[in-house]
Amino acid sequence: MGVVAEFGRALEASINARYKSRTSRFHVDLLPTARDRLLEALKQGYGDAVAANLTITPERLATVDFSDPWLKNVKEIIVTGPSSPKLEKIEDLAGREIRVRASSVYVGHLAKLSEAFVAKGLRPIAIKPIDDNLEDEDLIEMVNAGLLPYAVVDDHEATIWTKIFPSAIPRADLVVGGGGEIAWAVRKNSPELKAELNAFFSAHSAVTSFGATIRKRYFSDKRVVKNALEENEAKKFLAVIDLFRRYAAMYNFDYLMIVAQAYQESHLDQSRRSPLCQRC
Repeated sequence: MGVVAEFGRALEASINARYKSRTSRFHVDLLPTARDRLLEALKQGYGDAVAANLTITPERLATVDFSDPWLKNVKEIIVTGPSSPKLEKIEDLAGREIRVRASSVYVGHLAKLSEAFVAKGLRPIAIKPIDDNLEDEDLIEMVNAGLLPYAVVDDHEATIWTKIFPSAIPRADLVVGGGGEIAWAVRKNSPELKAELNAFFSAHSAVTSFGATIRKRYFSDKRVVKNALEENEAKKFLAVIDLFRRYAAMYNFDYLMIVAQAYQESHLDQSRRSPLCQRC
């Protein structure tokens, strides 16, 4: 499930509806890929497009091409939490350390902001890398827990995840970058694929009924995710943790990883059954 999964299914349906082949169908396969490998994997031919909430930038356009954006006017904002220093204006970031993924667009925008600070006689921002496996929602959770003083994230992601993590505060007044456009990346010199994606996004952008549904479902309705640290969820965890420890050890697995998988599957509710497994 998720934004990319829904777009992938919609793209598959759209292409098959357009071409109406009686002998074959087009399939859209989604291949999970580490963020710091996305564009390189695309250029090497491991996939045909990158759908990963990527913002179009001149630096990225130097190596790959992009479809028409499905989401426009994105702002990159600061999210603060319990360990945050007092920030009243964006200039209060001068001289402070901010951790971001090296592969993210935030690095370049923070660097430009830092240069503007120096031009005003302020101290530069200390931009430090953080693990590229951490998604924006992971950083927000770390801010919520006080592990990071603040994070830079897209405003639409901050809107939903700060509802889940109440100690994290989206600061729409502290903007690192604005006017962002989010689109799918494709290899250079792929005119037919780009045209196909553009035709799809013209009917599935954020301003269409499909896009509005996606935005409501994933960026405003907090029921789409659940906080595993809530009291009731923690009780379920404690009730089964010994079982996960015992059987994970038997098969040489990390028990916490197996618990995480089980939580994604059923929220540790042993009465739940997959609709694909009626006899289970």
